[in-house]
Amino acid sequence: MDGYKAKEFTKSEVIPSATETSLLQNDNTDCLLTPLSSNHGDADKSTEFEDSEPSFKDAFYQIIVCCIVSFTVLQAGFVMAFSSVFLEQLDVDTNYDLNKEENSWIASLPVLTTPIGSLICGPLMDKVGRKAGILVSCFTSFIGWILLLFVTPQLYMPLIVLARILGGLGGGMTTIALIYIPEVCHEKYRPMMLGTNSMLVSLGILLVTITGYFMKWKMMAFEFCIVILVNMIVLWIYMPESPVWLLTIKKNREQAESTLRLLNPNEKVFDAQLTCLNKLARSRTEGPPDENGTPLSKKLKLLLHVFFSPPAKQPLLILIGLLFLQQTCGGYTIIVYTIQVFKKLGTDFEGGLDEYTALLLMGVLRFVFSIITAAASQIIGRRPLLLFSALGMALSSIAVPLYNYIEVGNSSKLADVQWPVIFALVFVSFTALGIMNIPWSLIGELLPTNIRGTASGFLVALAYTSMFFLVKLYPYLLDTFDINKLFLIQGVLCIFTALYVYIFVPETLGKSLHSIQEHFYSKRERTAKC
Repeated sequence: MDGYKAKEFTKSEVIPSATETSLLQNDNTDCLLTPLSSNHGDADKSTEFEDSEPSFKDAFYQIIVCCIVSFTVLQAGFVMAFSSVFLEQLDVDTNYDLNKEENSWIASLPVLTTPIGSLICGPLMDKVGRKAGILVSCFTSFIGWILLLFVTPQLYMPLIVLARILGGLGGGMTTIALIYIPEVCHEKYRPMMLGTNSMLVSLGILLVTITGYFMKWKMMAFEFCIVILVNMIVLWIYMPESPVWLLTIKKNREQAESTLRLLNPNEKVFDAQLTCLNKLARSRTEGPPDENGTPLSKKLKLLLHVFFSPPAKQPLLILIGLLFLQQTCGGYTIIVYTIQVFKKLGTDFEGGLDEYTALLLMGVLRFVFSIITAAASQIIGRRPLLLFSALGMALSSIAVPLYNYIEVGNSSKLADVQWPVIFALVFVSFTALGIMNIPWSLIGELLPTNIRGTASGFLVALAYTSMFFLVKLYPYLLDTFDINKLFLIQGVLCIFTALYVYIFVPETLGKSLHSIQEHFYSKRERTAKC
């Protein structure tokens, strides 16, 4: 294993051999898009490139491109939230006679097919490119919404099922945005740009909640068609292909350099990135020839070998643990079952707070705090936000059973205030402040470039599969256990999450992708590479 690493990496570069690169159909983003340094402990503070950090004006095109690409994840929010509005309106429409089983399938199909879309997007974006992959994602969702426009009382279930399947697939394939953004965006602006991913998912959910109040479901489907179509046109015109993909897979050096200059108009920044590009190109020329005819079994063996190497295995395990805790600490289940949870907490939805207001309040809180997270992660980093989020979730969750225990038999005026509901809203706010958002961004930062496409799809699929089972299980937990016990368990899991973040999750703010990857080598291995 040590010999493999010593051969694969040189002192100032992290470059796989040409054979391994062609088999995995991916390569080193870091060498192309981040400054190199001979100081492995602080790669992004190299004096050689200290003057090559782009200003906001220089990086403006990068930022605009990242925002355009991030808008594709709106469709994931549309699909996630549409079921509640759709099924509620169908339930009161006498033209459609849906039974409980059909309702269950309509609601769960997007959750089932989203992981499949995530798995598809890895090989897809490596085969056809990041830009084409994102356009395929948008087109898949577009067809799904179009199908809903043709639903009639005479022919509805087959079209609805197909539409929901396509919606889930398209939503899952938006994972490509998490990979594209780190490949084109400078590390100075990368945290904020990755933070827009969860922010726009939240915006998609909020838009569905708002429009569902005064629009029929067919009009909503038409509206989403228009949004996705406009996004596709803008992507087609303005989105450049990833220079990483152009160089390492398409092997078009001229186009890669041209795109690199477009993304880096500042001459110093461009020269720094071009130096890395030339070093990578020379390394590939000197390496062994590509093995295009390699059998699938050998490709799989190599892929597993790379997966279990330290720079891949460690971030994979960290992300698997973090995503598992993200799913189990209760953030998603409370959002999905807002009405049921609020009723268990003692809300009768009479007077000022009705079901729609509760859903709208949840959506607004999640969206607002997602914006705060995107801005704050640019200033204070990932770890502090994750820790603050997890501890805030723990305190607000434990406050529910603690308050109910103290207030049993208490006739004070405090008991007239719906404090458990307030604590639940605070809990949701803290989830959106880090735990719900940042783990998705870390997928695009922690994973090494030679497995980023495949591994990102695997991780997102794993997270959505866990979400599906937890969402299915939660109604039974609500019926079986006292709500106070459920919130107490959530609080304990949030404490475990904070400990996990403190011990295992590294900070990525201000670090190049090369520097982040170096973090996962032992001191002995870093010395061997030097």
